[in-house]
Order: sequence, then structure tokens, then C-alpha cells
Amino acid sequence: TFVGDSGPVVGFLSSAHILDNTAAFGWTSGHRVLATPLAVVTGLTYNFLPFMILPLYTSLERIDHRLHEAAGDLYATPWTTFRKVTFPMSLPGVVSGTLLTFIPSSGDYVNALLLGSADTKIIDPMS
Repeated sequence: TFVGDSGPVVGFLSSAHILDNTAAFGWTSGHRVLATPLAVVTGLTYNFLPFMILPLYTSLERIDHRLHEAAGDLYATPWTTFRKVTFPMSLPGVVSGTLLTFIPSSGDYVNALLLGSADTKIIDPMS
């Protein structure tokens, strides 16, 4: 398979010594990617990223471009423009994207079973 033990992804990550660092953190075990916490997190991110991007994109698209021009005319730096104009006006998209992502991903045990192992926990009740 593509991410199997002898696949190209694991071969690249092993040759770049990335798997050594992830194994030190406990995300992978040796030179394996499947059946590890890293595989579960990567799979959940891949699965639910569109649920966050689409509401955020629609809220950012609705911001009037003239507000950014006005902030520039008032000598606001790009960081100040983001902090005072873009971020507050995109908060509805951030909130809806967070809800659309968190609620289904908190109950998505199928990906944890397929990508992880029986010992892989999504939520650790002891921490």
C-alpha cells in the first residue's frame, strides 16, 4: 500500500529521519506509520478538513475588500488589519467550522479502528 511499511511514504520519512523524531514523541512505533496515533490524527484531519475550510472560506469571501483598503488608508499594518478587520468578521465561519468539525470527529471511532490499533485511544480519560 501507499503508506504501508515498505511504501514510498514510509521510505521517504525513514530516509529523512522524521520517523525517528516521531517515535521519540510516541506518535509512531519504530518505522511504522499505520496503526499509530499519527495515522489516526492524520486521517481525521484529512477527513474533516473540508468541514472547516468551506465555512471559513465563505465567511472570508463575504468580507468587503474596501474595508482592507480603508485600513491601509488609515496606516494600519497588515497584522492590525487582520486583527481588527479580517478576524472579527470571519468569526461566524470560525465558529460554524469548529462546530461542523468537532461534533462529528468526536464520535468518529471508525477511523481510529481502521487507521489505528485496538490500543490507540482518541481521547485519553486519564489526562
